[in-house]
Amino acid sequence: MTNITQIEISAFESDSDADPHLEHNDLPENYRNMTMYQRTIVYAIILQRFGFSNEEIATIEDMMAIVFGAHPPISELKDRSDIGSFPGYRKAIERIDEFRKGHIKLLLSVSLDGFRPRRISKREIWPLYLRVEGLPQSEANKYHNFLLAEAIYSRIKPADKMMEILFTRFESELASLRDAPLEVQLNRNTWNVEVRLYKGVADMAVPKGEAALAHDSDKSGDRRKINVKEMILRKRVRKKRSDEDPPRGTVQCDPSTYCDCVARGILNMGKAAALICKKRQEGTFNSAVYEGEINRATHLRLARTVEFTEKRQIDYGTATTNVDLNNCANIRRIKANPPFKQCKLKSLAAKWQPRKKDITDSPQAIQMYSMRMNRRSGRDEKLSNLPEHVEALLGFGEDVLGFGRKEIADETMDLTDSAFYNGLGSTEAERRQAFEKLRTQRSSWSGYLFAALQKALRGIRSYTFDVDLGWTPAKVSSFMHRL
Repeated sequence: MTNITQIEISAFESDSDADPHLEHNDLPENYRNMTMYQRTIVYAIILQRFGFSNEEIATIEDMMAIVFGAHPPISELKDRSDIGSFPGYRKAIERIDEFRKGHIKLLLSVSLDGFRPRRISKREIWPLYLRVEGLPQSEANKYHNFLLAEAIYSRIKPADKMMEILFTRFESELASLRDAPLEVQLNRNTWNVEVRLYKGVADMAVPKGEAALAHDSDKSGDRRKINVKEMILRKRVRKKRSDEDPPRGTVQCDPSTYCDCVARGILNMGKAAALICKKRQEGTFNSAVYEGEINRATHLRLARTVEFTEKRQIDYGTATTNVDLNNCANIRRIKANPPFKQCKLKSLAAKWQPRKKDITDSPQAIQMYSMRMNRRSGRDEKLSNLPEHVEALLGFGEDVLGFGRKEIADETMDLTDSAFYNGLGSTEAERRQAFEKLRTQRSSWSGYLFAALQKALRGIRSYTFDVDLGWTPAKVSSFMHRL
């Protein structure tokens, strides 16, 4: 082999004025009888001596693309970090005539990359970043040139359906910026900035698993594909249960109707978005049915009755006391000075939900008030008496129980022409007996209502309020129910 190499080198060096391009006659005479290893050495000597021209390199790249399925180079530039040098970017930005008219297209790239905070949580964070394209490499990574649009905080890596819902919402939000360009004033000139999404980069395990799915064989010999979701769930880390986790033994099913997305009077936006996305993919989404469900939910919210956690019923003979908003015969409002808010009690109770924040401004200001029977300071001098206008809650409670009519509250009122009194019975004796029973019930329930309001104000002082977490119980009262 050494002799062959020396012969070929001496042959090439003897002809210093030869054509630098390789011809068929330039090959050694015994080339056809050489082994593949010997031919490789000869080609290495030729490349080291002459090299290839640009036309020969282009021909080799085309042949490699045909044989191996590789794509030809998208750019002749050696530095590919600047995306503004690519022809696709030039076609996506504004034309010269649009630029002269003050119209600019701002191209954004979206990137998704997950990470797990060490020693903080067992969950993973998947942030969705927006970056401005066409900037130099030194400026592209600065904090004022990218934005954190959304983030997924989950124990497992996001599935394809979750990502589809995420990008669908993200696309709808960008549609408003695309249809209505931003106006920027600069040196008495108005520039219309149109925002467009140019490209996306995702670094996650789900697409990698889909690209290289493993196959295995079962007992029958059939080939089956391993689900990516199953591969991820096998590596899921167990953690302690929290209030957000469903109870053990329950199976979470995908919602099939809009009613399945409502739990305890609260709409689950994630389930609703997944259901709408599923119906759009199947081609069964009906906007009329969707609007009908919204109107139905609105009417149900207005017709919802109040459910007390510790409701007491007093039985007087055959009559019972029912809690119903339809019993309200008066329009009651809270007309107190700040920090209390002006609100209608009936509409507030109709859409009652846990952890409301629209009673006082700020919400924790309600902790500075107390309900006292003798209207004195009591033990804690820092607490203030509840204003008289706010004590209308007691009258509203009587109204909800059916004791809010003036005939029951006013003992001096003439009942001769009262339609309510005359409807209590067919004879005067029956009407008088039923009417006295209602007054007795009202006086009995007044004490319970006063104690309930006093207990509510005393209980809320054992809670702490946070803007993000809302009302949470303190350690000393962790055994109490959450608000």
